[in-house]
Amino acid sequence: MRKDALILEAYGQTESLGAILKPNVNGPLGSCGKPTSMFQIKLVDPETGKEITEPNITGEMWRKGPGFTEYYNNPEETANAYTEDGWFRTGDLLYRDKDDNYFYVERIKTVIKYRSYLVYPIELEELIRTLPGVFEVGVTSVPHELDGEHAVAIVVRDPGSSITAQEIKDLVANKLSENKLLRGGVVFVDRLPLTATVYYPNATL
Repeated sequence: MRKDALILEAYGQTESLGAILKPNVNGPLGSCGKPTSMFQIKLVDPETGKEITEPNITGEMWRKGPGFTEYYNNPEETANAYTEDGWFRTGDLLYRDKDDNYFYVERIKTVIKYRSYLVYPIELEELIRTLPGVFEVGVTSVPHELDGEHAVAIVVRDPGSSITAQEIKDLVANKLSENKLLRGGVVFVDRLPLTATVYYPNATL
């Protein structure tokens, strides 16, 4: 890659056969762009089903537009993905700022439900990666009879690192709110499972 190369973020899905949010060259850092003219987009509260119109509130992206595909040999999954009035539920959580720049947060399926709280694994992962000695981390959950789910960190240490589980748990406790604690613990592994797109599937952690 050239030293002066411009790196831009965008957003799309396999089902849409292309980008849904186009890169914004002058947009804020971390934004995956603004809606293209081809699609209608809205954010919906996944708990209530109500549309979110205020900025900086996370919701599931719903969209309408041309070029959508169906799930192969799975009509039930296809039917479940659409609302009665034709909106496609992406399963992705995003928020937008006051200038209509969108920011990706998480897949709904990976969100941890602790009591009445929603805990986003990506927030925990980004924090834990700042700790010296952590090479990579994935956060998932374990079921709990009373609380619903507890967050657990799966960590790959740097070669020669002696970082402990308690150090990682203390970092989270000192930096994040009480509902985001690693109640499920910390597990050290040699590597995280990756897909062909360099993404670790949460279900296999």
